[in-house]
Amino acid sequence: MIGRWAPPTGSAPTTVRIVPWRLLDADEERALAASVAELGAFLDTGLRIDLEPASAG
Repeated sequence: MIGRWAPPTGSAPTTVRIVPWRLLDADEERALAASVAELGAFLDTGLRIDLEPASAG
């Protein structure tokens, strides 16, 4: 677990707001984008990521 997210609400295009607890490396950012794409396909809507700056521990 590296952060928290707010579930999408409202109509398309929907934004998934993600607040990481630390900086993500390139592999983690790619995995995150893939996960959001999978969620968008499941919900049958376009999603976009709003990646907040990493919060201080």
